[in-house]
Amino acid sequence: MASSGRAQRFRMRSATVLWAMFLLSFAYFLADSVNYRFIEAGHLGPTFFNKQVWYWLHFLLAFPALALAPFQFSTHVRARWPRWHRRMGKTYVYCALGAAMIACYLGATNTNVGGRIPLVLLSILWATFTAFAWLAAVRRDFVAHRLFMMRSFNAALAFIWIRVLGLVPNSALFPFLSEPLAQATREWVTDVVPLILLELWLVWWPLVHRSKRSDMVAQDKQHFG
Repeated sequence: MASSGRAQRFRMRSATVLWAMFLLSFAYFLADSVNYRFIEAGHLGPTFFNKQVWYWLHFLLAFPALALAPFQFSTHVRARWPRWHRRMGKTYVYCALGAAMIACYLGATNTNVGGRIPLVLLSILWATFTAFAWLAAVRRDFVAHRLFMMRSFNAALAFIWIRVLGLVPNSALFPFLSEPLAQATREWVTDVVPLILLELWLVWWPLVHRSKRSDMVAQDKQHFG
């Protein structure tokens, strides 16, 4: 019993440390994104109706979604304040769907032509994951709801992944590619790799692990009759 209690406390402390590290990284890269897009000159768009208003709307919708999402994964919040969990969930869905639709337009008109398709596809996936999470909650399939919320939040964090990857220059990441092709490849890698890693954690590894356990059980039954 004592060892079980110590293990549980260790897991809780580890989770707290990981969330703290994530939130600090999130705040840093969010501030970096805001500085790049809205403070530094030349990144907001030529005129108010040509990009500028859409970047502002995207930010005003995406920020509440990103700020609320971590609380949605808290079992403490869900258990103690279920009504607020549902309200924050609805707010996340509305904001994420709106931000994703605007991101689709901004991606399609991106000045980096090689990044247009991956940005549009990522925006569509963000909206799709969010819609599926909402449908699962309506049907009270909370396992599927949680999984699709994790996928939705992972897509929303693309602005972090692209800046993490941006810490390494194209010449070091893709030394065998020309600069335009390397930049386009960076966009694809930024969008695809986090999705693959999340699916590896959510689906592939549990399936492989379960398959191995099933094989072991079958062998034991065959051996011991």
